[in-house]
Amino acid sequence: MSNMRAPLLSIIIPVYNADRFIGKCLDSLICQFDAAEVEIVCVNDGSEDRSGVILATYVGQYASLIVETQENQGVSAARNAGIRRASGHYVMFVDGDDWLCADAAENLLPILRSLQYDCVFFGLRESGAPGDEPCAESRSIEGVKGGPDDVAAAILGFQSPFQGYAPGKVIRRSILLAGPSIMFDERVSILEDEWFWINASCRCERAFILNESFYVYRRRQGSLSSGLNEDRSRQELCMRRRVHKYVRIHYPRQERLARGRAAQCVAGLVRYYYVHEDNASLRSIRSAWKAYPGSTLLLLPGVPVGRKVSVLLCDAAMALHVSPILLKPLRSLLSEGMPEQ
Repeated sequence: MSNMRAPLLSIIIPVYNADRFIGKCLDSLICQFDAAEVEIVCVNDGSEDRSGVILATYVGQYASLIVETQENQGVSAARNAGIRRASGHYVMFVDGDDWLCADAAENLLPILRSLQYDCVFFGLRESGAPGDEPCAESRSIEGVKGGPDDVAAAILGFQSPFQGYAPGKVIRRSILLAGPSIMFDERVSILEDEWFWINASCRCERAFILNESFYVYRRRQGSLSSGLNEDRSRQELCMRRRVHKYVRIHYPRQERLARGRAAQCVAGLVRYYYVHEDNASLRSIRSAWKAYPGSTLLLLPGVPVGRKVSVLLCDAAMALHVSPILLKPLRSLLSEGMPEQ
C-alpha cells in the first residue's frame, strides 16, 4: 500500500435511504472519472431501504469505490467519516440524490492537477421533476482567483450561486486535517455546511471560483432543506448569529453580508408572527430584531424588491409596536412567498 499513489480527488457521498437516486448519482461519476485518479467514498448512514444493496452492486464496477457503513448518525457524521476515510489530495462532497453534469471532470480535473489551489468553487443548478432535467441555470459570476475573503463572499453573497452548501466545492484534504482539524459540526442540523465552509475558507489562501455550474441539485419534498418552519427558523437564527460573530472577527470586509443573512432570518420570523397574529412571539423576537433589523437588507445586492418592501413594513410595525391585528388587511402581501407550514 505504501507504494500506491494517492488519488487526486476523493468524492464523498453520504447515503441515507437514497435507493431511488443513488444509482444515477454514481453513474454520473463513474462515466467520467478515471478510477486511477479519483476515488468515490460512499458512507451508508444506516439506510433502511435498498441503498446498501445497490452500493454493493457498484463496488465491482468502479475499482476505486469504497463503501463505509455506520449506524444512522446524520449527514454531518457521514461526511466526517468520509473525510477520515478519504485518501485523495482533494475532497469533494456529493449528496446521494444529486449528480454531476457530464462535463464536470473535463473542466475540474485540469485545475486540480495543477495542485496550485487550496479550493475550487463551481455553481449548482436545480433539477425539477419529472425528467430530472435542470429546470433553471444557476446564476454565475466570472471565474476569479482569490483568497479567504473571496471565498467568504462567495459563501455569504445573496447573488452567489455557491453559498454555504456542502456540494459545489473542492478543497485540499490536508487543509481540513491540519490541526485543529475542520469537520462538520455533528451537534447541529441547520447550516452545518455553511459553518464548515466559513471555517475552512480561513485556510484557503489560493482559491479559484469557476463561472460554470456542474452540480445538479434535486429538490424533493421531505428533504431537510425543503421549506422552513418556525422551529427550524429559530435554529437557523442561532447559527446565523454564530456565523456572523465568526465572520466579524475573521472576515471583517464581509461582515455586512453575514449580518444581512441574520437579518433576513429575523425578518422572516417577524413577518411570520405578524401573519399569524402571534404577539407573544413578536415580543420574544424583539431583541434579535433590534440587533438585526430588516433595514440591514436594503443596501445588499440580490435581495428581491418585494422582500425589501415587506421587511420595511415589518420594521415600521415593530418600531411602533403595532398590533398584528392592525396589519391583517396586508396579510396577503406579507405572506407572499412564505413557505407553507
